Amino acid sequence: MTEQFHNGNKTICFKVSHPDPDCNESQIKRLNENLDKLQSEVTVKDKQIDKLLKLLTAQSTVSNDIHTLDGNVLEFRADIMKELHDDRSLTALLHTKCDAISKDVNDYKKQEEMKDRMVNL
Repeated sequence: MTEQFHNGNKTICFKVSHPDPDCNESQIKRLNENLDKLQSEVTVKDKQIDKLLKLLTAQSTVSNDIHTLDGNVLEFRADIMKELHDDRSLTALLHTKCDAISKDVNDYKKQEEMKDRMVNL
């Protein structure tokens, strides 16, 4: 359909098309379908993001557990080294005491021998 508008000496013609109401309904239906598809894709993406967040949280927990375990191992190793050092110190102390006792025993034997010699003279 063509409509004419008069503007002074000029005539301007516009071709005006009136949309078909059936066409609009089909477009609206198609747009709604596309919107539904997009919403379902967003839902799927949200679920994937939730899974990724859970995995990251789990990974973070595992990482923290590993750091804790590593710290425990280092602490345990330090305790073992301290025990070994203490054992070495204790062993050295025992050797020193044994040596001192042996020396005392030897000194006592020597004194007894000296007494015996003095008596035998």
